[in-house]
Amino acid sequence: MSSVKFKAIFITLIASITLAWTFMTPFGEVADEPGYAIYANVVASGQEFGTVVVPSYIANSLSAHCISNTLSAKCQSNLPKDFSNAKKVKITEELIYNNGGPEPYFWVVGQPSRVFSGFLAFYLMRLFAWILGMMLMALMIIFWPILHRASLVFATLLVLTPMVGSFFGAINPNGFEMVSGFALAGLLSALMLKSSSEDYSLRDSAPHLGAIFIAMMALSVAKPYSFLFTLLISFSFLITFGVVSLNKKWSSTSTRTTGYNRPVFLWLAGSLVLSVLVGYESNVNYMRTVARRGTPEAIMSLLDSTRVILRS
Repeated sequence: MSSVKFKAIFITLIASITLAWTFMTPFGEVADEPGYAIYANVVASGQEFGTVVVPSYIANSLSAHCISNTLSAKCQSNLPKDFSNAKKVKITEELIYNNGGPEPYFWVVGQPSRVFSGFLAFYLMRLFAWILGMMLMALMIIFWPILHRASLVFATLLVLTPMVGSFFGAINPNGFEMVSGFALAGLLSALMLKSSSEDYSLRDSAPHLGAIFIAMMALSVAKPYSFLFTLLISFSFLITFGVVSLNKKWSSTSTRTTGYNRPVFLWLAGSLVLSVLVGYESNVNYMRTVARRGTPEAIMSLLDSTRVILRS
């Protein structure tokens, strides 16, 4: 089987499974999803901290509690029947899951809630979340060396557990963080596998390095402090890659410690620094919110926020 055919089939298989999971999971059955849906609408509509205005169907979606093995999709019938986008509800910052976390993910995922309403809006938001995650998965698979496809299949099956599958296409940045981390680790591993058998120049490996940069940026802005995972994964790789490069035999007559490894190493280091800085900057609002509300636990308490909203 050719490399292109294998990768196309593998991407299609993963896409089909995760997309089915996305649409077969009842809304509200993924942890924190109703609260994150509110936050996504707030971010997508460009509202600042303080009193915000959201569609009533999103504000009232917190009444959907489907997180139980004993409940079926019928639990969605608990949602309010008013799915109009016209009716708006004002709620204060303290009553919303508005924790100031990085906004890029929520800005993209929240766009359907500005145009549509009801279950259509919720599931389109899930679809947007699925697309973000699937794009990263596809990049990782595309750049994986075909000679090591068995390890790719094994690693993917190991990672795509039921928990990851349920979060993959949910309105929840945890899923995006998981997929981004896996994609980054996979892309970096693929680069090392290729470097062990091929002599690439910076120009030859530019598309692969570009994909690594995208994965670094995605993980850095996925959740509060997720840039630390970017730092951990990438720094571990850079150390390993540097050691391997220093001991790599580039020809039968000489061993070079420059050439492939130096420009690629510098590119990766520069990409890491930039993505971590962007990730840190995206956490500024979160840090301010922590300072204003007291502790991280206070702003991350979705349960408390839910109770107050339902009482208001």
